[in-house]
Amino acid sequence: MTIFKNSFTFSAIFLLTNCTHQEPQPLLQNAGANPYEPAIKIKDVDLKNTGVWMRVKKTGKDTTAKFEEKKFALKGLQNLLANRNCNLSGGFAKGGKSRTSYRYRLAFKKAMPIGYMLATTNKRNWWRKESIFKYLKASAPYPGDPDNDDHWENIKFDRFNAITFPLGFKTRAMLYYENRIYGQSRVVKWIFVKKRLFNMTPYTIAQGEVTPFASNPKRVEKGGTWHNAGKDYDSGIISRLKITPQKPSWFNFVFKKKEAPIALRFTSNIGKFELYRFIGSKDLNPAIAKQEAWKIIDYKVIHKFKVNRRNEMVITFETPPTQAIRIEILETEPAEQKICHLGNASLYIDLKDAATPPVDWYTRSIYPEPKIIAASPVKTFTELDMEFAQLKLSKFKMGYSAEKLLFQWTIIGCGPLRNLGDDFRRYFKTGSAVDVKLALNPDADPNRKKPLEGDIRILVTQVKGKPVAVLYRSIAPNAKPGEAWSVTTPAGGTTSFDQVRILTAKEASIKIIGSSDSYTVNLSIPMK
Repeated sequence: MTIFKNSFTFSAIFLLTNCTHQEPQPLLQNAGANPYEPAIKIKDVDLKNTGVWMRVKKTGKDTTAKFEEKKFALKGLQNLLANRNCNLSGGFAKGGKSRTSYRYRLAFKKAMPIGYMLATTNKRNWWRKESIFKYLKASAPYPGDPDNDDHWENIKFDRFNAITFPLGFKTRAMLYYENRIYGQSRVVKWIFVKKRLFNMTPYTIAQGEVTPFASNPKRVEKGGTWHNAGKDYDSGIISRLKITPQKPSWFNFVFKKKEAPIALRFTSNIGKFELYRFIGSKDLNPAIAKQEAWKIIDYKVIHKFKVNRRNEMVITFETPPTQAIRIEILETEPAEQKICHLGNASLYIDLKDAATPPVDWYTRSIYPEPKIIAASPVKTFTELDMEFAQLKLSKFKMGYSAEKLLFQWTIIGCGPLRNLGDDFRRYFKTGSAVDVKLALNPDADPNRKKPLEGDIRILVTQVKGKPVAVLYRSIAPNAKPGEAWSVTTPAGGTTSFDQVRILTAKEASIKIIGSSDSYTVNLSIPMK
């Protein structure tokens, strides 16, 4: 027996119908060409059996509380269908002791084929005890009792709160089931798409511009957010120029094998950008590939709206199978910002009639594992140097003559070498730099835990266009007064040096060659 009423007022029906005028309209003229075409339209919704109900129990053992229909809920549903944050129920459990249950049911006039679904609820879920999206079983009576678990099948989402349904999937109703002891219930998104979209983001290698205090691009692979730069924690300096077409930022999605994505959904502060596909050699790392290794892609924005002061955007495009997709960021919104960010990124392929890949979320692999023929031998330093050199991101060489030690760093795709700090002792924190650590005492214990006399660090950077080398010595009996320095960090505690000073031109010869993007640093210092 169904515990819910099956009637709504005319005003509620109007609110639900009116929501279709709020939905951002696709820019594509041919609806069939839109990979994000909705699976559910307003004419498919059974308004009589669609609604939201709430039940409040004073205690967990309360058997007298009943579900009550929330007349204002469809206004929230209107916001939801318009892809805006919404408050579908708006109820609060009093005093944090009661148990409040919410049921959101979407019923359809017939069994509707759905290829892909994405749904999110409010993120402040400290008091939420149960939160489950479900679909009506084919064997269950229509429209399904939202409080009868036998009528519903739980939906297992991926980490992006989405699911690609099996080929031929249909259902007559969807349900969101939530129990909480305090706080507000909110469904932020509930999106149904015809095509069987499959999110490739977790299976890509994420690459992006990384300047001082940037975040790791690989966070995007797990549904997180990347930002290309950040403020120095102490000085507040951002070591990057403003993002412009002349100084763009960038982000890459690199596939493990060639794929042909058709759509991308993401949130960001990006204003203007260009989209590219990789056409370079399979042995070339896309992060350092030059412009000729990329070909521009035409794209269309089918949705763009504000979510918590950020742009949420869905774009569609066509591309032959490619090894990588690049977003070249030409302008932020608002313009002339130094920091850009990108997150909640879903890069879609169309599975069409193919089976849903057997996703292994622990290993994040949908590809067959290669067979291990034999264990790899232990790498020597020289072999490792050659192996890392093939990455073409950085190289380090060291040599000597009768009078000098010689060092060379070659950095590709991570430039420029520039430091904006005003304290030479903290150049390691205020901009880009290269460094080398040397142990000059042959009798020192190689397993020592603390630095000894003879252990030094030399850092090389460029300040106001001039090269600078800084010497750090933890133990320096011959140091001059005023050369000692200590630094304290939350992670490392206090580190003390007997001597930190700038090397003179006689003590260090520095030559920097290259462009703003890539450079080579040559350093020579006397043997004595």
